[in-house]
Amino acid sequence: METRTVPAHTPRTTRNESITRWSRSARMVLGIVLAVVIVTFAVSAIASFAVPTPPERVSLIHWSLFVATFMQYLLCLFFISFAAQNPRSDNRGLWIAGMVLLPWGILPVYWWAHVWNAPYVSDPSHDYNVPGGQLTPQAD
Repeated sequence: METRTVPAHTPRTTRNESITRWSRSARMVLGIVLAVVIVTFAVSAIASFAVPTPPERVSLIHWSLFVATFMQYLLCLFFISFAAQNPRSDNRGLWIAGMVLLPWGILPVYWWAHVWNAPYVSDPSHDYNVPGGQLTPQAD
């Protein structure tokens, strides 16, 4: 029995960078989810302070605030992983610190600058080198 081995190619993007392979619609869905979570958090927080409830009763407003806070935490982790692997950013530490300290303001800015406007390399007819990455030749 003969075993064939195929040489491994170097990736087109640097280690584990996945944003460049996302389609425009996937990037848009991430932006919409981010906007919905931020708006839900803001509206729930304002409403929970405006409408006092007895301590023994938890209202729908408080539950939506809890869910939005949890979702904001998950989105923050998601975006921190993007910032940590982004070869095109010179200020990774600054982006990550901003995401931790002020996520409602920094996450939309990071989404616009580094997710929505990231180069797109999934289409072989339009592939080009990603700054900081290496382009591998296309398979025949």
